[in-house]
Amino acid sequence: VSEMLGTIDRSRIVQLLHHLINDDGASLLDEIEQIGKLGGDYSNALNGVNHALQQVAIYQVIPDASHERFGEAEQLRKMASQTDRESIQLYYQIGINGLRDLPLAPDSRSGFEMVMLRMLAFRPQTSAMQQAAGTSVPVVETPVVENKMVQTAAAATMPSTVQEPSAAINEYTPESSSQPAPVTAKNVHEDQPKPLQPSAVAAPEAVAPPPSSSVADDMLSELQTTSESAEIDQQWLGWVNMLPLAAMVRQLAENCVLISADNDSIRLHLMEACAHLRHQQREQVLAEALSSFLERKISVTIEVANSAQQSPAVLKQKQGATRQAEAESAIANDPLVHAMQEQFGASVVAGSVKPL
Repeated sequence: VSEMLGTIDRSRIVQLLHHLINDDGASLLDEIEQIGKLGGDYSNALNGVNHALQQVAIYQVIPDASHERFGEAEQLRKMASQTDRESIQLYYQIGINGLRDLPLAPDSRSGFEMVMLRMLAFRPQTSAMQQAAGTSVPVVETPVVENKMVQTAAAATMPSTVQEPSAAINEYTPESSSQPAPVTAKNVHEDQPKPLQPSAVAAPEAVAPPPSSSVADDMLSELQTTSESAEIDQQWLGWVNMLPLAAMVRQLAENCVLISADNDSIRLHLMEACAHLRHQQREQVLAEALSSFLERKISVTIEVANSAQQSPAVLKQKQGATRQAEAESAIANDPLVHAMQEQFGASVVAGSVKPL
């Protein structure tokens, strides 16, 4: 079930945070590798890290809080007492922005690793300004890196939309001044780090916005006038791909075939092998998603019955098989591959070819 849903044991998320707080990069990377071996989804792993960091932040402010959305309360309370608030806030900011940029990484694992390594590389320093001024006014620390080599590498990987810290803090460095600037409530507020701005690059698999009423009418009209089952299957596949559905509701929709549709109702058949996916709440969520997508109240009726039509899950499987065959054929017929085989006795590793 965990592999099907891409979920990860919460204890592994806690271990990730433990290695992060203890600045143990080697153990952190080992834990990330174990998550991949267990079939974990790295996007869900990053979500778990962000949830856990939020829980730690709550315990830092209210140690006896009963707010436990993530769980693992005892261990997270211990982390809250071992870590300063500024670090947790910075980790959370990096995690949230990393989740946004994860689809842009070469692959999900390398993207997740870079987010966690970024948390290791950037950490607030204790404010010399606050100590010298001898005041209890809280100072919001500016993220700095521990050495110039890490700073150079991190700057190359950070999103270009990260804004520079305020000039007031940049001007104060051990090399530039031996006298710290006085801390006031005004410059404390001004020195707060700027929030990361949303990237202008859209996620590659973003859900399409709902169609306008006229477009929705045209979609329903086209569906109602189509008699070919293959065309109906393709249209239903397109609808399912555009709906913002969660894991189990999406599995339900992808294993149904569209039987009929009119202006206020849709009738589906669910394959008998997937009858366990039926659930009143999932059907309600699917009906609400279709209603929002088509901008009208839609009732959904699902019956368990096999059909000669092809569900979106079957169509996706066939499309994947076709793409795999094309990729293998492209490698087998590639002149460079032939040359390497003839000159060096090279061979293609079975199962290593994947479609782009």
